[in-house]
Amino acid sequence: FDVWRKSERLKDILICCQADHAGRKGLEDLPYPQAGIFMLAYQAAASVDVQAIIQDGFKGPAIRDEQEKRRIEA
Repeated sequence: FDVWRKSERLKDILICCQADHAGRKGLEDLPYPQAGIFMLAYQAAASVDVQAIIQDGFKGPAIRDEQEKRRIEA
């Protein structure tokens, strides 16, 4: 699924993960911090500015490669 163009999909997946967690015996009342952690990681990665990459001199497919690299580093 492409969360970069349709971020609502990530929220839907995380809701499903939380529901799955809450539906497991013994986990019903335990917190599920993974959703928040994952959302923070996504927000950091999503904040990578493509225009900054272009201004740094990247062109063509190198833009995508650099964007992926910066998202991982974020």
